[in-house]
Amino acid sequence: MSLLGATVHGSGTFAQLSDTEVKVVTAKAYPFETLHLTENEYQQLPFTPAFVGQGRIGGQGSGVTEHRIGRTVNDPHQRVNKDWKNGETRHFTLTYTPSANQVVYKNENVPDLTYQPTTAGPYRDLIIRVVGAATGRIRVESLSLNGVPIAESFDVSNGVAVLRVTGISTQQGFSLVGKATMQWTGNVPNQNNQLYQLWVGRVS
Repeated sequence: MSLLGATVHGSGTFAQLSDTEVKVVTAKAYPFETLHLTENEYQQLPFTPAFVGQGRIGGQGSGVTEHRIGRTVNDPHQRVNKDWKNGETRHFTLTYTPSANQVVYKNENVPDLTYQPTTAGPYRDLIIRVVGAATGRIRVESLSLNGVPIAESFDVSNGVAVLRVTGISTQQGFSLVGKATMQWTGNVPNQNNQLYQLWVGRVS
């Protein structure tokens, strides 16, 4: 699947990948490493998910939910409706507490969502997947894990960008923070045409 329109920003060494503008950052001396994946590489990854937090464009009205938490996005444990406004930015936090075996997914001006994973830890991998619609644009930025900045940010339109953060330590828990902005021109994108997903688990 082409990543046309997907731009991942970072500071460091940049590489051009086929017809896609994807800026690849050389990992710094952080307690984790980052790796950019194509959508095909992501789909083929031997990844066992423990939980996922999702924010998507969804749809107008109370019958469609925009934020979800659970083991999968198709059958979430909890979900909540909150329509996006064009150009709106929402700060988010995804926190895992091992002692309580609880995940809390917070979004600005949205009720907290919680989940207790059934897949045993520890978890080593975080996968951030961002999808931008043909008439839309989504930015995911200001990311940090346990207070340590993740150098990359996402600016995606008409494409997909995927970042794997590996070597993370979740035995003492973790907190991922960031912010997402939804934009569009003309018709509002709907459902899963524009979203970000925060997957946590392990690659075998």
